[in-house]
Amino acid sequence: MISLPSFFFRVRCWQLLGLFLVLPLAASAGEFKAWILLMQNPDTAQSIVSTNKEERDRLMQSGWKLTGAGVVSTEAGEGKAQLYRMVRMTPDVARRLAVGSEELAANIEEGYISESPMGYVWLQEQPGAVAVHRFSKGDRLIWVSGHHEQYWADHNGWKREPGTFWLGAVK
Repeated sequence: MISLPSFFFRVRCWQLLGLFLVLPLAASAGEFKAWILLMQNPDTAQSIVSTNKEERDRLMQSGWKLTGAGVVSTEAGEGKAQLYRMVRMTPDVARRLAVGSEELAANIEEGYISESPMGYVWLQEQPGAVAVHRFSKGDRLIWVSGHHEQYWADHNGWKREPGTFWLGAVK
């Protein structure tokens, strides 16, 4: 007869073995889901891209609005660039996205640090892809994808900027 502690130890071992078998397959899948979120405030709006469902849920519970979803690629290629999530903590917290190494370097010059490379995004429209548009107000930048959020930005003093990128279509 198997004791209860022995049973739980065996279940945990099987779960860990399953995790080690599944994780490499997930990591080589080529694409993973990403969400664009916006903290809507006329003057100090912020955007963030998240590839973590739990983080997305926490942000939404804190008042952030989901403006779009798509996929980022794990593979570089023609017409793609690495997307970086960046933050600056002083004089106040500010977030940015950098598409490619030139934007990354420019943001680092302005005092931002890279939280992480997010994966690769498309620089030109793809079938079913989600466009992510950049807006500015002073030295602040936001990125939005939804039509309502673009309308909101246009009518709250935000200026549409070059720098659109696309998240791939969710399959």
